[in-house]
Amino acid sequence: MLLRFGRDTCYVTMTTDHSDYKFALGAGHWIAGETKKPGPDLFKSALSHTTGLLPCRVVGCYSWKNNNTLELVLRYIESPHTEKITCKLEQNSMLVDIWQSNTPSDKIPILKGKISHSLSKEAQKTATIGKNE
Repeated sequence: MLLRFGRDTCYVTMTTDHSDYKFALGAGHWIAGETKKPGPDLFKSALSHTTGLLPCRVVGCYSWKNNNTLELVLRYIESPHTEKITCKLEQNSMLVDIWQSNTPSDKIPILKGKISHSLSKEAQKTATIGKNE
């Protein structure tokens, strides 16, 4: 996972085994866009359930809950579902917890990775996360 911060925007790239998914989130306001990241839905077990439906229309927003907890919210506007990604910063690591509105009691495994910073004044920060090996 790559997070880049601009003036009032967080640019996210999530990398999986299958693809890179990109989306932008506003600081305290929604940014509309599209992503090829499949969202939470009720038909995940159906074969080819996203065929012809991607990219998804989304709006995204982020906020800092405290000094070391970042919450990313991605709403899939053509469905009733939302995905919340909570990033907790701990020294040189980041824990990522993903919650989906269609399965609120299901626990997606928390990801843990290392943080690398690329600072250019206050305008740009970069944090990367990957699976521990």
